[in-house]
Amino acid sequence: DVPTTFPIENPLRVDRNSHSAMLTVADFDPAIEARLREHGARSVEVMHLSLEEIFMEVVKGARDD
Repeated sequence: DVPTTFPIENPLRVDRNSHSAMLTVADFDPAIEARLREHGARSVEVMHLSLEEIFMEVVKGARDD
């Protein structure tokens, strides 16, 4: 089961379904990955975003609120 909350303060965006979750965060720190794994994440993939992709994630996150 995918949790409804995550051990990350102020994610820019959270997109989840019944199988996975995608979190967009600012100022990534490897400690975030460690916290996710400590809370049961089976797989964590870190993707670096371009400036345009960051802008789109922020806009999508604002619309989801």
